[in-house]
Amino acid sequence: MATGRSPRTAGLGQERVTVRMDGLGHVLTDTRMMTSNPLTWAAGDVTANPQFTHLAGVHASVAASNAVLGLHARSAAPCPG
Repeated sequence: MATGRSPRTAGLGQERVTVRMDGLGHVLTDTRMMTSNPLTWAAGDVTANPQFTHLAGVHASVAASNAVLGLHARSAAPCPG
């Protein structure tokens, strides 16, 4: 069991590229893993999603497919934001 994990997003310049964050510093995404900036995608522990390795892998696959291949795949798993 791992507890107390928090994203290290401070100082990345997200305010300059208008990426929405929650109060804890998590990057908010939609079900396609796109952030509020359509050129920025996120997956894994930096997002507000549950912190499970298998879920991060699924979300990373969705994010990469959409970002690189221009697909419109969606994750069936919950994506707060």
